[in-house]
Amino acid sequence: MTAEKNSRLRMQKLLSIQLIVFAVLLLAFKIYADSEPGALPLLLLLIGCSWYLNNRYRLKSQGHTQ
Repeated sequence: MTAEKNSRLRMQKLLSIQLIVFAVLLLAFKIYADSEPGALPLLLLLIGCSWYLNNRYRLKSQGHTQ
């Protein structure tokens, strides 16, 4: 059970990193196109960072180093 849970947490960690990268790219595009950042990319960035930190904490609390 814990191996399956760990693999799910690692997958969620990778998804959160992908969300952060997508948000940064969208933010850069919005700044280039509209000369202002926009609310949606900032919200996606906030959600991605909080999701990443949450998964990192949960993995570390289970005793994993990565």
